[in-house]
Amino acid sequence: IVKSIVEQFFNMHYSQKPLNDEMSSKIFSHYINRLDPAHYYFLSSDIDEFRVNERRIDDMLLSGDVKLALDIFDRFKTRLSARLAMMEEFLREDFNFNLDEKWILDRSDLPYPKSSEAAREIWRKKIKFDLLTLKLADTDIKEGKNRLMKRVRGLWKDFSQYENDDVIALLLNSMAAAFDPHSSYLAAQELKNFDISIKLSLEGIGAVLRWEDGYTVVNSIVPGGAAFRHGKLKSEDRIIAVAQGEQAFESVIDMRLNDVVQLIRGK
Repeated sequence: IVKSIVEQFFNMHYSQKPLNDEMSSKIFSHYINRLDPAHYYFLSSDIDEFRVNERRIDDMLLSGDVKLALDIFDRFKTRLSARLAMMEEFLREDFNFNLDEKWILDRSDLPYPKSSEAAREIWRKKIKFDLLTLKLADTDIKEGKNRLMKRVRGLWKDFSQYENDDVIALLLNSMAAAFDPHSSYLAAQELKNFDISIKLSLEGIGAVLRWEDGYTVVNSIVPGGAAFRHGKLKSEDRIIAVAQGEQAFESVIDMRLNDVVQLIRGK
């Protein structure tokens, strides 16, 4: 499938640019930056290891080989898990906001940390800066720590639920972006959502949902929709299982939001 998509993309794209070593390097950079744009997670040794293949991505794509993308994503999840553990450790400590320290907001042009110790120092300052920002907005330090922890745990949960198709979609979008900023790849689910937004029509229960701590939560009820007319579903309700008609219920606890929506959406 990947091989077919790549062939069609390069044959049909208006610019008719070649898929060569130069384009491979661009695709590599786009893919890495989609995962770690601020250079918080990967180590410089990770990038050096994967960069060996950066000019071979054209050959890989043309043959449908996506192993490099999957390997990079697995390493990213390993680093993300380690940073989460670091953050949990730091948030148990008290920070001294009277020290004179420097934090650079835009890290996109800064080098990746060379070691886990260097990454720890980056994360210590990042957490301290984020806490100070919340403190200046009159947020209690304990509440601020809870917010930051929830944010990173949510990020980990999102990426931990990625399937191979999601990673491949990241790679194909990186390829499209390397060609020009107006081209993108829509995976099957994204295409369905795009069609719904264009047609302005949707068959479903009439509820806006969000994902929170492993649960699908009703964010709001759409006025005039099925749930609105039925009257029993309320904002902040948690959906724990879904069934169609008389079929058995399927638990949706810890299921990612897109998959839950697919079970609920329809007539």
